[in-house]
Amino acid sequence: MRKPREGVLVAALVAVPAAAIMLISTVMASQTPTLDEKLTAELGQTQAWVRVWDSAGNPVVQAPTVPEHVQSAVEGDGALEGTDEYTAAEVEALLPDGARTIDLLGASTFLHTPDASARATLTAGEAWDESLAGIYTLVDGSVPAADDEIMISPTLASVAGVAVGDAVELADTGEYTVVGILSPRVDGSGTVFTTSGAPVAVGALGEWGINGSMTWYLVDTPLSWSDVQELNRQGLVAYSREVVTGPPVTGGLTPIEQETDAALLGAGAVGLFAAMLLAGAAFAVTFRRQRHTMAMLGANGAHGSSLVAVGVARGLWLGLAGGVVGGVFGIALGLGWDYVLLHWGGAEGQYSTWGYHVNWSHLPLTAAYGALVGIVSAWVPALAASRLDVLGVLRGSTRPPRARRWTAVLGALAVIAGGAAMAWSARLLDQSLDLAGGAAYAQRSQASMILVAGAVLAFGGLALLVPVMLRLLGRAAVNAPLAGRIAVRDASRSIGRTAPVVAAIAVTIAISTGLILTLDRGRANLLDYWTPHAPVGDAIVELGFAIEGTADQADIVVAAAHDVLPDAEVTVFDAFLNFNGVEPGAVDMSAVPFLLAPEQNVCPELIDPEFSVSARERAADPRCDSREIDFGPWTSRIVVGDADDLAALAGTDPGDAALDALAGGGVVVFSSSFLDEGTVTVGFYDVDGGEFPDFGSLPDESLTLPGAFQQVAPGTMRVGLAMVSPETAAEIGWPSQPTSVLIDADEPITEQQQAQLSAAARMPDGSTPWVYVGGGPRDTYAAVVSAAIMGVALLLVFSSVSIALGLARADARQDDFTLASLGASPQLARSVAAWQGALIVGLAGAIGAPVGTAWVVVQGFSTLDRDYVLPWWWIVAASLALTGVVALAAWVFTKVPKAVHYRLAA
Repeated sequence: MRKPREGVLVAALVAVPAAAIMLISTVMASQTPTLDEKLTAELGQTQAWVRVWDSAGNPVVQAPTVPEHVQSAVEGDGALEGTDEYTAAEVEALLPDGARTIDLLGASTFLHTPDASARATLTAGEAWDESLAGIYTLVDGSVPAADDEIMISPTLASVAGVAVGDAVELADTGEYTVVGILSPRVDGSGTVFTTSGAPVAVGALGEWGINGSMTWYLVDTPLSWSDVQELNRQGLVAYSREVVTGPPVTGGLTPIEQETDAALLGAGAVGLFAAMLLAGAAFAVTFRRQRHTMAMLGANGAHGSSLVAVGVARGLWLGLAGGVVGGVFGIALGLGWDYVLLHWGGAEGQYSTWGYHVNWSHLPLTAAYGALVGIVSAWVPALAASRLDVLGVLRGSTRPPRARRWTAVLGALAVIAGGAAMAWSARLLDQSLDLAGGAAYAQRSQASMILVAGAVLAFGGLALLVPVMLRLLGRAAVNAPLAGRIAVRDASRSIGRTAPVVAAIAVTIAISTGLILTLDRGRANLLDYWTPHAPVGDAIVELGFAIEGTADQADIVVAAAHDVLPDAEVTVFDAFLNFNGVEPGAVDMSAVPFLLAPEQNVCPELIDPEFSVSARERAADPRCDSREIDFGPWTSRIVVGDADDLAALAGTDPGDAALDALAGGGVVVFSSSFLDEGTVTVGFYDVDGGEFPDFGSLPDESLTLPGAFQQVAPGTMRVGLAMVSPETAAEIGWPSQPTSVLIDADEPITEQQQAQLSAAARMPDGSTPWVYVGGGPRDTYAAVVSAAIMGVALLLVFSSVSIALGLARADARQDDFTLASLGASPQLARSVAAWQGALIVGLAGAIGAPVGTAWVVVQGFSTLDRDYVLPWWWIVAASLALTGVVALAAWVFTKVPKAVHYRLAA
């Protein structure tokens, strides 16, 4: 209490990791629903819901509290086959007698306005009933009073530009009036709510039936576990409030248990290590400043154990205070992050976050954690203080600390051993690529354990070498400015204070570097292997399967594209008629052409599923490329076009070989697996007779044509896997027609433009072709997580540096006043602090960043995809920027001493 500033400093050291733990705890708790929230989200105010799982009525077994966890109760001949699917009336007859139900049908539809069309989810039934409050929330307007009145969700209102009172069309079922806005918990792409008797709902029920799309909510009738099991015997599953609140001990499947998240434990372990290092440094400074008091106690008969007890007691109370304060601050930070997710996190943030939850039971644990940190951190400095030379301290003389060379030797050996272990791990990971099955998995597991041990050894060794590094920097700083020389020498003289802080910051930098680089590598791999259905930012419109009229459909889509996007390039692709969409008997299917890949060009795993090869053998075999396998060894998706169409597909000028093949009556293939010494085989199969291409199933008739390979732009695979000229198509003899329209826009097509294209492309019969816009891979998760990691890392770094500089300034307080009294510039203290901050962060970065980077590099040996290049410039720039920012902050916030205070400080 006599020197509260020192106590606050120590408590703050403990508070930082305690806050991080409660921050993670609060966010995790907010992303886990309470029982009441789960029940409300699933049931609203009702007692249960029932759905069809097996439409043929075969019995099933479900988990009591997780009805999605279900499996069939019969196998083989015991299953009912060939029976009619359930009707709504038949399901309702199986429900408890007299039960009031709210029936909701789920389907899909199109919403049309004069300016936009948007695909939406259709929910038919009284979703606005008060019994379903919690599942759906009324935002604006009123509920439908007639079958031609609807409600829509906020997302759909935004995309389509619709407000309450507007008239819209749904599919081809007529005009409806929007009377309200109803919001589901997660809106997705938008929802339309109608009555059960609305024409669009009747049409959807007739088209899709109830299997898997109808939910019956029991408003007032509870379901016991025996009731649920009886429904299971009829092929139905149920989620019951009574069962969830009192689940049975036995019976049904075991509920799916959420895996324990290791994030909290990991944060606690790392926080414990960092806090002990930082708090240990603070206690070392505190006990050094109180050595005279400790010596007086020793001179008056206090034993060493008593002096240790005094120090440990101080650590206990300061750690406890830091744990409580940090825990409360962490809760506030966690609730703030929940607010960000709920209001600006989009659909994903709203889906993952249930509300503002605090796990209050973790707060006393965090306080105990703080107390433990305080006790452990104070133990070693207190033990050292208890062994001080009492007479020497009282005389005012102290022995200089002895240099210990064993720490440097041990550190060097640890670095060598750690580096060797990491190199060994890399070798084992690389060798595992030559193994298959369980042997490969076992070797990767062994390599991972060795990697962890190597990283810990290397980091620990570098931490032990900090005194050596400081001494070398001291020698190298001979020509540095005065402030720099003072900073380096002070750090070298106060190893007990400097080294733990450097180690604490280094471990933060190491973990952050490893995590961020791992996420960045994953994002790079995702971009490399991403094959969208349409080029990113462009659109592909798939036309219908009708045998006639697709040319008119193509004209409508082209006109719509030019109307909405005047500067876009629009290409119509003709392709062979897709026999899967043709009604039986409409076309003679006795000779359907398929492009066939020679068996020697096909990955052996496709021919023999039991064929086991190593990852390296598979990667070395171009036949086993994942994208080649996705194409399949045969296809009927053949485009009919000219050189301009080929250029549009390729996204660039086609090669001469491809142009020659197209003009010479050959086939241009977009997968080299179809080529056999410059030729391509087209096989004809009697689909009407049940013949389809398969390994060993050779066609009775085939045609060999010259072929050439052409690389195409990603995303155009939907259009086809090969191209022939109109003349070659006539020779093959299978009908072709317009099937797809590619819209190549100058700028990425927005959701609003997509809706406008859909509206403008409506067909005379009221149908709307689906306008698919290539959005590219979703990598927002990696970006958000990386930002969060950097934020936490910066918080820990700045907190640690602030505390370290506070300790240094407290140690050098008398020296600052002495220098100021002797005429030193008032800014010298600031300059020294800036140099000290830069020194601590720079040295910590030199330790942590290489360890984290080495971890990522070694992990890269577990895969053959080694094209990832580390962002060296970003790593270097981030390190320099962090060092510079810390130095600037230290200069700004350091208090300038005044010479007149010298006597007061003495």
